Amino acid sequence: ILSTELSDKTSISENKMIKEKEHRTQGSSIALSLKDTIVRTLTNNVKIAVEEFNSKVKTEKIIENQSEFDATFEFDLSIEENIQQQASAFSSPNKSRNNNISWDASFSQKLATGANYELSFTNKRNKSNSVTLGLNPNYSTGLEFSVTQPLLKNFGSNLNKRNIYIANNEVKISNYEFKNKVIDVISNVENIYWDLVFSIEDLKVKKKSLERAKDFERRVRAQVSVGVMAE
Repeated sequence: ILSTELSDKTSISENKMIKEKEHRTQGSSIALSLKDTIVRTLTNNVKIAVEEFNSKVKTEKIIENQSEFDATFEFDLSIEENIQQQASAFSSPNKSRNNNISWDASFSQKLATGANYELSFTNKRNKSNSVTLGLNPNYSTGLEFSVTQPLLKNFGSNLNKRNIYIANNEVKISNYEFKNKVIDVISNVENIYWDLVFSIEDLKVKKKSLERAKDFERRVRAQVSVGVMAE
């Protein structure tokens, strides 16, 4: 009797542990639609992330090559002051002081034809403590415009934009590779997803068939038992 009770308690304990384990397993499962599964897979796929990064790098290459034709503006400012002792004791003042301020501005750009143009403006002011200068301070300004166009080497927009064309083609190739990779991943996910759905539905059908078979077995056993008792 003691052995039977221990066996029953052990069986009850094992069944309880199994049910708790099944409950924990069911609690940790997540119901995902096909769309959610595809989104999660694409988000966590390393190869997809690498291909996407490569596409962005190729796009930045286009901007880098286009920057060759960006306009450039430069501005320079310089201030200089010279103080020098006069050689003659009778000079007035006994120290010469010259103050020079210059500011230069330029605007330049390379064109698609290979030409380079530059517009520059220079301005300088000189101020001195000399009493002999007629105009103090005095100013000097200059404005210059230059254009350089090669006639043989590096002439023509197609030649000068070749790096941009190459970068554009590389971006297109990278985008096609990225799309193909995404299509392959989605196709694999769909196949695995529907295989899993079929397996789950097939398991449900087999469980129902098993339950019906067990029910049929119980009825047969009951009929056999009734027949034996009748005899």
